[in-house]
Amino acid sequence: MDDANSRLAKLREERNSALSKKKALDDAQEKLLSTEAEIARLEEELSRLRREATAKTNGANQPADSSPRNQ
Repeated sequence: MDDANSRLAKLREERNSALSKKKALDDAQEKLLSTEAEIARLEEELSRLRREATAKTNGANQPADSSPRNQ
């Protein structure tokens, strides 16, 4: 009987350990996905800001009357 109880306790301990590891892996995966989503969002925002800055720089370098003139 003691052997069965000991085996049962060991199996429960192993199960709890496995569940704990699984939860840690799931949490790490969730964090990774969240981080990758934030990276994508920031890259998109940075790209937009660069385009806006380039457009403003190009607009500031053009003369006030930039329409083509007939020759």
